[in-house]
Amino acid sequence: MAERLSTMIMVIGAAFSNIMDEVFRRGADLGDELKGLEAKQVAAYAEESLRLNPPIPLLFRVCEKNKVLGGGAFQKGDLACANIEAANMDRDAFENPKNHNYEREVAPYLNFGPSGGPHKCWGKPLAQPILSAAAELTSLRRAAGPAGELVDAAGLPNHLVARFTPG
Repeated sequence: MAERLSTMIMVIGAAFSNIMDEVFRRGADLGDELKGLEAKQVAAYAEESLRLNPPIPLLFRVCEKNKVLGGGAFQKGDLACANIEAANMDRDAFENPKNHNYEREVAPYLNFGPSGGPHKCWGKPLAQPILSAAAELTSLRRAAGPAGELVDAAGLPNHLVARFTPG
């Protein structure tokens, strides 16, 4: 249980860091972008940010049965790897895949595996209130220099330093 809880805390922090990294990378103002949005739209904004900057770019699964998928044959017990980062840029699934568009359909998002699958985002219920609170911080920006770069640990985003200057 402790291992599951620590993993959950790490992944939630990683996802929020990736969302903010995506906002900063685009030079966007979070407050301006979220102004007037309803909770469901803020959650969609978070999903779209994670599509563009997934915290876990590769998903590994063990095949439960023999399966032919995408022209490849998998045997029961094989280790399969899904490149989520590449799938999230698939032009057949996403019109203008490099553009941030929180109004696009959420169904094809693969950050935690196929929609309706057993893997869910533990932080999803927290995304909207955290982003809404962060949007109220005027002058929120990436910290200067190397401190403001996304830092990873063991291949997962670990933290992102931002500065807040009260106005």
